Amino acid sequence: MKLKKTSKLFFDKYALKVAVNTILANTFRDNKLDNVESTIALYDERFRNSKTAYVPHHLWAGRRVNKFDLAVLKVVYKHLKTAKDYTLRIESSCINIYSNDETLIDTISKEAEHFVYYVSKPATTEIKDYLLNNKFKIIANGKPEYQFKVTVNPLRDEVDGFIDWAKQMPDKIKLLSPPKWTEGYFYAVDQKVVTLCRLFLGSKIRRVDEMIHVSEI
Repeated sequence: MKLKKTSKLFFDKYALKVAVNTILANTFRDNKLDNVESTIALYDERFRNSKTAYVPHHLWAGRRVNKFDLAVLKVVYKHLKTAKDYTLRIESSCINIYSNDETLIDTISKEAEHFVYYVSKPATTEIKDYLLNNKFKIIANGKPEYQFKVTVNPLRDEVDGFIDWAKQMPDKIKLLSPPKWTEGYFYAVDQKVVTLCRLFLGSKIRRVDEMIHVSEI
């Protein structure tokens, strides 16, 4: 099981995450636990009536479900139905669970250990507390070359003008892929440069996060 270090809050709220693998992950879409309970009952019956290690997926033709997929579904459901504060994001066969409840994250990751992609936590309790009180901060292990990360909405027709302008100041703005049709981000060296970018981009700037070296906490 891979352990990652949380450097910024998920959804501006959660410091912890566990990513769990099961082909039945889509059952948790929209976080409707009644649907999950009925799906568990469906597969329990299918496996009781089956002499094979796999049964057909109830939604996706050609895909098969094994008993381990069902076991993982049961583990996640068992703990989420009593959890107080969490959110989910479903990506293909991955259930991403976000919370600030370490017991919840640790229990799921332990009971579904062989099916966990990774767990993400702040490196220390101090960092966790800091992030929870500073949602616009990002923790950097090394000294940040640029102080701010600027997230922008699609720039569309303004993208070429902004890139031409920013390229004149490579020591002050670090450009990544041009955010023409999708959202994107770039780095600014200090608050003064962020202010200039606001004058240029206006409401296209969606958020600004400050990079903080871990030693500053």
